Amino acid sequence: MEDVAVINLDAAAPATSASSPAATAASGQSGAAASSAAAAAGVRLSFFAIADGHGGANVARFAAENLHAAVMKAGLAAEAQRLAEAAAAAAAAAAAGDGGGEAGSRAQPPACPQPSLKQCKAAITEGFRELDKKVLERCAADGWPDGCTAAAVWVLGDTVLVANIGDARCVLARRPAAPSAGSAEGGAGTAAAAGGSEGATGAAVAAGGSAGGEVAAAGAAEGGQGAQQPQAAEPTGVAGQQPQQGQQVPQQVQQAQQAQQQQQLEPLKAVTLTREHKPVFPGERQRIEKAGSFVSADGRLAGRIEVSRAFGDRQFKRSGMSAAPDIQAFQLGPREAFLLLACDGFWGVFSPQDAVDFAQREMVLKGHAPKQTCNRLLHEAIRERRCKDNCTLLLVKFG
Repeated sequence: MEDVAVINLDAAAPATSASSPAATAASGQSGAAASSAAAAAGVRLSFFAIADGHGGANVARFAAENLHAAVMKAGLAAEAQRLAEAAAAAAAAAAAGDGGGEAGSRAQPPACPQPSLKQCKAAITEGFRELDKKVLERCAADGWPDGCTAAAVWVLGDTVLVANIGDARCVLARRPAAPSAGSAEGGAGTAAAAGGSEGATGAAVAAGGSAGGEVAAAGAAEGGQGAQQPQAAEPTGVAGQQPQQGQQVPQQVQQAQQAQQQQQLEPLKAVTLTREHKPVFPGERQRIEKAGSFVSADGRLAGRIEVSRAFGDRQFKRSGMSAAPDIQAFQLGPREAFLLLACDGFWGVFSPQDAVDFAQREMVLKGHAPKQTCNRLLHEAIRERRCKDNCTLLLVKFG
């Protein structure tokens, strides 16, 4: 399988890969120090990513292992350190002004400091560039012909940064109006990932998260089992969630049932946070043609590849292929419900709003955990909607 998913609630610790046990996100000494300082000051630092390989799995695995470290080294570690120091100073000032009196007991908690978006985006851009440089060196040395697209998310404090290259996509489920209760303090509470072209049937792992949540991962290689973790157990199903064997639910009846169920739920709007990079798009075409290459009638770079930005793909780098990411940022608040990160195979059979609605029904009406929800989404994509491509999906629930 060529896809890799990375879940890391504590971004200084090794990440959990849904598709390869070798995939980690070790951030190095500077990153670990920054994360430790951030954690001590109550500032979260989390990392999530999907790497969708094509032509092989080497580049996807390498990118999953090294992307976070590259971005931390490029400046995100320094920004996390600055944010932690600002949070600690604000907490100390609040404590000094408290005085233990009645007025102090009613004082508002210090405002959470915010990272510099300019610095964070510059670090991500430079990290992507440096990682692609290392990838190309490995491609040349080891003869790797492959490449990978990617969608990555960093949660730093209450700021979420989303970066992508290629056609991997990240979608935010957002409430249309702030509820009367609840807050963003829970942060990236729960995450789950699943992958495979034959459904997510791999083993699961769970660990405590820095925000008090838990992380679960499941993976399946094409036509087989995923990475095995002996200490974990497969989650049990929910009675009544599927028709009994041999029974068929007519498609029109099923759609009517889903529409009726959706009316019972709080409306969530799907917001696509990433931008696809296809050779046919004007800006991409201009860069490709400036490099002396061309876009074929079927929309492929040099008549061969369907994306115009990716890690690796050494043979196309002189033809206008780029690894420069598009980056979006937003603040966590009561309106943000969850994120869905997935490869293009999944989005080929699910629209963003359809995926958000499906996930919401699974979690709210059926009481499924994020891991079970991922598995149900993949079952729907592969078994019911007949997706023929690899499918890897990651769900990050805020709360």
